[in-house]
Amino acid sequence: MEDFYYSAIYDVLRGPGIHVDKMLKPKRLKVKIVGLNNSYRQRVMVDTSEQDKLAGENPSLYNLTQSRKRQGNRLISQIVDDNKELQIASTTILRTFAKHFQKASQQIETKEQCVKQLIR
Repeated sequence: MEDFYYSAIYDVLRGPGIHVDKMLKPKRLKVKIVGLNNSYRQRVMVDTSEQDKLAGENPSLYNLTQSRKRQGNRLISQIVDDNKELQIASTTILRTFAKHFQKASQQIETKEQCVKQLIR
């Protein structure tokens, strides 16, 4: 999205028109770019641990690279299902997790005699 705004700025500056009009449009686009960067930086700082930042600190290049590393480490890109098949598509990975937890949360059949024997 940011690249789109930058290309729009260049198009405005290269195109024909009055100089005053040319200066207002890039300023409006610049505001949108700054807004995009701020929202991204706020998301980065939410995921940054307290030991990696100071009070009132704006995200630095270090914070951004640490965030990318954490993001990559947390991403599940493949999984082996119950049939020992490798799943790499995100939808099949989600389906495999859903089946696993559905199966894990089912009731376990028990024999009443065994339970009574354990209670005694």
